[in-house]
Parts: sequence; structure tokens; C-alpha cells
Amino acid sequence: MVRENLVIMDGVTTKFGKRSLVQISKSLATFLLLLFVGCLVATGLLVYNFSSCSNIANVKETKIACEKTVAEDAVTTDRVEQVTEVAPTPTVPPTATTSTEKTKTDSDLDLDVRLPKSVIPHSYKLKLIPFLQEGNFTFHGEVKILVNVTENCSNITLHADDLFIDSVSVTDVNGNTVSIRDVRRDKKKQFLIVDLDEDVQSQSQYYVFIEFKGVLNDLLQGFYRSSYEEDNKTRWMAATQFQATDARKCFPCFDEPGLKARFQISIARLRNMTSISNMRKVTNTKALPDLPDYVWDIYEESLPMSTYLIAFVVSDFECITDSNSNVSIWARRSALSQAQYGLKIGPKILKYYEEFFGIKYPLPKLDMVAIPDFSAGAMENWGLITYREPVLLYEKGVSSRASLQRIAHVVAHELAHQWFGNLVTPTWWTDLWLNEGFATYVEFLGAYAVEPKWKDPDLFVVNELHGAFGLDALKSSHPISIKVNNPDEVNDIFDRISYSKGT
Repeated sequence: MVRENLVIMDGVTTKFGKRSLVQISKSLATFLLLLFVGCLVATGLLVYNFSSCSNIANVKETKIACEKTVAEDAVTTDRVEQVTEVAPTPTVPPTATTSTEKTKTDSDLDLDVRLPKSVIPHSYKLKLIPFLQEGNFTFHGEVKILVNVTENCSNITLHADDLFIDSVSVTDVNGNTVSIRDVRRDKKKQFLIVDLDEDVQSQSQYYVFIEFKGVLNDLLQGFYRSSYEEDNKTRWMAATQFQATDARKCFPCFDEPGLKARFQISIARLRNMTSISNMRKVTNTKALPDLPDYVWDIYEESLPMSTYLIAFVVSDFECITDSNSNVSIWARRSALSQAQYGLKIGPKILKYYEEFFGIKYPLPKLDMVAIPDFSAGAMENWGLITYREPVLLYEKGVSSRASLQRIAHVVAHELAHQWFGNLVTPTWWTDLWLNEGFATYVEFLGAYAVEPKWKDPDLFVVNELHGAFGLDALKSSHPISIKVNNPDEVNDIFDRISYSKGT
């Protein structure tokens, strides 16, 4: 039998039974109906509100976009007007450029520091007086340049940098004065330009005489000062480093490697000091009338050579000389005993190269100098090679075996340059790799000739070939023959790409 469950109800209670009907009171029904209507109204208001906001945002975005378009149109209009103002007239050739392009072209031209070839040097007579007293460090000089004129021109242009020009005069070979209209400087190109009132004539020779002053700087460039301590005393010296474009910091000159000339140099020095230069000293030393503590050292005229290979050193150094050759090494008195190894291998490598090249060493002597302050490892100045002290001096029991090998390689490298680089010289720094690549390769042959136990030809692969490959794989690599214009670019290519890849 089925039984129903009965529930006693009050007036507001809903009863759930077996049937699917719901019973509610009238008041509750009214409340639910009002709630439902309120929800509908609220939903409608919300939908309307959000729709309006969206429309307003779209309107704002549209307005902003329109304003931006108008602004861009205005800028474009301004640009068009600007271009219209600088646009070439119909009479200007089609290759004419805008003002911006013209500025760029002018800038590129300003970087080209090549000298005109209308006037080229034949020979120099250079006199220098360096003052090495504490607090002075200046030098006075005069240069007389015999020039050849290859085509008629109204000016003579040469290099000068960081020099004070006192006077300039020009005469023909008969002593007739050529009138000068102006002497001006182009500092960006490092030019000294002598403007003339009349043309100098092609196929003629003229003398250019210049008096000047300069500072013995502490930058290890040009004609610079250096110091060292010995016997508890500061000792001063003056030395040169002209490669690549710093001869012009010492004297006005045609400072390009292809413009070779002969040089006759005179250096004034204190009586208690010595001087050395590319050539041998003439025996008769002259006193300076106005400077009783100074004397002139006069040197023989050189072979035709590039300005960057000129060198001189004023110091109180002492030297040791090989008795069987004209090779000498100069150094501080307290360090001179460390020069024995360099003096041992120098003449041997020199003799080996004479046989290897089939050409005798062309100068009458060779000096090698160990300088305490020197920017490069060494410099191949013709007849006067300058070295940083650690790459020429060796002290047995103190210096390492690697240092000994380094000395042999550097000496061999610089002696190779006495032929290739000095006797034969590229006309411009674009072909620096021919100088340095050749010397880098031949240094292994020279070192092997004096120290065969090191097996230097085998070391070439490890030291140079692999190193060149590693650098050449980088994005910073460059061709071994690279166009260079200003002096900064020239100095930048003295890197391992030129030295090692060039081999």
C-alpha cells in the first residue's frame, strides 16, 4: 500500500509533493515579478551604457587619427616646401645634389690628405736645436727644401702639424726671391700652404726656406721627450717616432711615403750628451756662437728616403759595437750589459739577409737603440732602429726564454725592413701590408738563421697563420689592401690583419 506524507503548513510555506506544482503566496509572487522587471530594466540600461562608451571611444580614436593625419600632412607639406626651396633650377646640371648631400661630399673631401703632385721634394737640409732643460722642452729649427716643379702652380703645399712657423721664403736656384702673397694653414688636412704672387714654372727647381719652433711633447709621437732614473737622478732624452704621419710634427715636409728625398741633418746638443741619426756623423763638430753649452753634430747626406724613416736621438746613452761590422747598440749605461745578445745576433741576421736578398745593406752603419719610453715595439728607421727596452735587452738568469726568442724575432723583423720598406717603399699606406706582411714572414727566416734549434718555420703556422684566421673570421676584419685617407685611418690599419694575413 502507498502512504502520503502530510505536512502542516503555515501561510508562507511552499509544499513540495509528488506533483510538479509549486504554490507561493501572492505577496511573494508580486515581489518576484517586480524583481524580474527590475532585472530586465537594469540589463537594458547596462547594454545601452556600454554601447555608448564604445561609440564615444571610437569617435575619440577617429578624431585623434584625423588630427594625426592632418599633422602629418602639414609636416609633409613643410618638407615639400623645404625641398622646393633647395631644389636645383633648370640651369643646374642633373648631377647637382641637395644641400645635405653636398655637406657629406665636402666632408669626405676634407678627409683626403694627399698632397698635390705639382711640387715634389728633391732634398732637405734640416737643422734642429732641442732644449732638454727641465721646464723648457722645446726645439727650434730651420729647413731648406729643394723642390722640383712638375707643372705651373701658384702655391707650394706641404705638411706641418703642431709647429709654430716663424718665417717662410721662396727663391729660385739663382737666388732670386719669389714673392709670397700669403702663408696659411689647413689644420684639418695638416697642410702648410704658401700662396705666391706669381706661378712657379714647370721643370724648374726652387728653394723653400722655413724657420719654425715646436714642443718636445710627452705623447711618444714626432720629436718627443723621455726620461729615466739612473744614479738617483732623472735623466732626460729626446727621440723620434715618425711612422706613419708624424714627421710633420717635427719639421715642415712632404710627409708621404712615396715622396722620397735626400736628407742632410744637423742636430745641436749639450756638450755632455750625444746624438745619433740615420747616417754617420761628420767628424768636425761645430760650436754654437749664441749657446756656448751646445755643439752641432753634422751628419752625412742620406740616400733618397721617406720622411717617416728619418730618426735622431739625443741622450747620454752609451754604446757597444761589433768589431767585425758597423753595428752598434745604444742603451742606458746601467742597462748596456743587457745588450750583448742583440749585438750577437744583429750582425749575423744582417749578413744572412744580404745573401738572401742578393743586395748589400746600402747604408754605411746600423745603430739600434733601446729607449725606455717608446710607443711601438720597434721602428725600422733606416740606419737607426729604435726599440722598446724589453724587446732588445736581455739579462741572463732574469729574462725568460720567451723573451730571448722575442728579441730574435723583433730584430729580424726590423732588419728585414731595411730592404723591403726602406730601400723599396709603397707609395701610400694602402699597401702597408706589403711592408709588414713581408717583414713578418721573413723574420722567421732570420731568427731561424741564428737560432735553428727553435725551428721557427714550424712556429709560423701557429703564431701567424692561425692568429690571422681567427681575426679574419670576425666581422671587424678588413681587406689587407684598404683605402685610407686621414692620419687616424692610417694608424688604425697597423693591426694583425696587415701583419699576419699579409704574409
